[in-house]
Amino acid sequence: MSLEDGTKLINRIIGVVKKDFPPDPDVPEECLMNEIWERMRAIDAKFSDEMEEPAFLFWRSQVTAERLQPKTLRSYLAYRELDIASGYVLLLKHQSTCRNMRQPLDC
Repeated sequence: MSLEDGTKLINRIIGVVKKDFPPDPDVPEECLMNEIWERMRAIDAKFSDEMEEPAFLFWRSQVTAERLQPKTLRSYLAYRELDIASGYVLLLKHQSTCRNMRQPLDC
Protein backbone atom coordinates (compact mmCIF):
# COMPACT_ATOMS: atom_id res chain seq x y z
CA MET A 1 0.00 0.00 0.00
CA SER A 2 1.35 3.42 -0.90
CA LEU A 3 1.54 6.27 1.60
CA GLU A 4 -1.19 8.01 -0.37
CA ASP A 5 -3.49 4.97 -0.20
CA GLY A 6 -2.66 4.52 3.48
CA THR A 7 -3.46 8.16 4.20
CA LYS A 8 -6.82 7.85 2.47
CA LEU A 9 -7.64 4.71 4.46
CA ILE A 10 -6.60 6.28 7.77
CA ASN A 11 -8.66 9.39 7.04
CA ARG A 12 -11.68 7.23 6.24
CA ILE A 13 -11.22 5.22 9.45
CA ILE A 14 -10.92 8.43 11.47
CA GLY A 15 -14.15 9.67 9.88
CA VAL A 16 -15.88 6.41 10.82
CA VAL A 17 -14.64 6.59 14.42
CA LYS A 18 -15.76 10.23 14.68
CA LYS A 19 -19.14 9.15 13.23
CA ASP A 20 -18.82 11.54 10.28
CA PHE A 21 -20.13 8.68 8.12
CA PRO A 22 -20.86 4.94 8.51
CA PRO A 23 -18.25 2.31 7.68
CA ASP A 24 -18.20 0.90 4.16
CA PRO A 25 -19.20 -2.77 4.54
CA ASP A 26 -16.76 -3.65 1.75
CA VAL A 27 -13.79 -2.23 3.69
CA PRO A 28 -12.95 -4.59 6.57
CA GLU A 29 -10.64 -2.07 8.27
CA GLU A 30 -13.46 0.45 8.59
CA CYS A 31 -15.88 -2.16 9.95
CA LEU A 32 -13.32 -3.49 12.43
CA MET A 33 -12.39 -0.08 13.83
CA ASN A 34 -16.06 0.91 14.02
CA GLU A 35 -16.85 -2.23 16.01
CA ILE A 36 -13.88 -1.70 18.35
CA TRP A 37 -14.79 1.93 18.99
CA GLU A 38 -18.48 1.15 19.50
CA ARG A 39 -17.58 -1.49 22.08
CA MET A 40 -15.24 0.95 23.83
CA ARG A 41 -18.03 3.56 23.91
CA ALA A 42 -20.44 1.02 25.37
CA ILE A 43 -18.01 0.27 28.19
CA ASP A 44 -16.77 3.80 28.87
CA ALA A 45 -17.86 6.65 26.59
CA LYS A 46 -15.72 9.28 28.32
CA PHE A 47 -12.58 7.20 28.02
CA SER A 48 -13.20 6.33 24.37
CA ASP A 49 -13.66 10.04 23.60
CA GLU A 50 -10.35 10.81 25.35
CA MET A 51 -8.63 8.09 23.31
CA GLU A 52 -9.67 9.44 19.92
CA GLU A 53 -7.07 12.17 19.34
CA PRO A 54 -4.07 10.17 20.62
CA ALA A 55 -5.17 7.24 18.43
CA PHE A 56 -5.62 9.50 15.41
CA LEU A 57 -2.17 11.02 15.95
CA PHE A 58 -0.65 7.54 16.12
CA TRP A 59 -2.50 6.31 13.03
CA ARG A 60 -1.46 9.37 11.02
CA SER A 61 2.16 8.86 12.04
CA GLN A 62 2.05 5.44 10.39
CA VAL A 63 1.45 6.91 6.94
CA THR A 64 3.56 10.06 6.99
CA ALA A 65 6.22 10.53 4.33
CA GLU A 66 8.58 11.43 7.17
CA ARG A 67 8.81 7.69 7.91
CA LEU A 68 10.80 7.23 4.72
CA GLN A 69 13.31 10.05 5.21
CA PRO A 70 16.76 9.62 6.75
CA LYS A 71 16.87 11.09 10.23
CA THR A 72 19.22 12.64 12.71
CA LEU A 73 19.03 11.11 16.16
CA ARG A 74 17.00 14.08 17.44
CA SER A 75 14.43 13.95 14.62
CA TYR A 76 14.28 10.17 14.86
CA LEU A 77 13.49 10.29 18.58
CA ALA A 78 10.87 13.01 18.04
CA TYR A 79 9.24 10.91 15.34
CA ARG A 80 9.36 7.74 17.44
CA GLU A 81 7.53 9.52 20.24
CA LEU A 82 4.56 9.86 17.88
CA ASP A 83 5.12 6.45 16.37
CA ILE A 84 4.89 4.60 19.66
CA ALA A 85 1.72 6.49 20.53
CA SER A 86 2.92 7.78 23.89
CA GLY A 87 -0.31 9.69 24.54
CA TYR A 88 -2.36 6.63 23.69
CA VAL A 89 -0.29 4.40 25.96
CA LEU A 90 -0.47 6.87 28.86
CA LEU A 91 -4.26 7.06 28.67
CA LEU A 92 -4.54 3.28 28.57
CA LYS A 93 -2.21 2.97 31.54
CA HIS A 94 -4.15 5.58 33.51
CA GLN A 95 -7.46 3.88 32.80
CA SER A 96 -6.06 0.49 33.75
CA THR A 97 -4.72 1.88 37.02
CA CYS A 98 -8.07 3.43 37.88
CA ARG A 99 -9.91 0.19 37.23
CA ASN A 100 -7.40 -1.91 39.16
CA MET A 101 -7.74 0.38 42.17
CA ARG A 102 -11.54 0.08 41.89
CA GLN A 103 -11.87 3.83 41.75
CA PRO A 104 -14.53 5.61 39.69
CA LEU A 105 -13.71 5.71 36.01
CA ASP A 106 -13.24 9.48 36.11
CA CYS A 107 -10.33 9.32 38.57
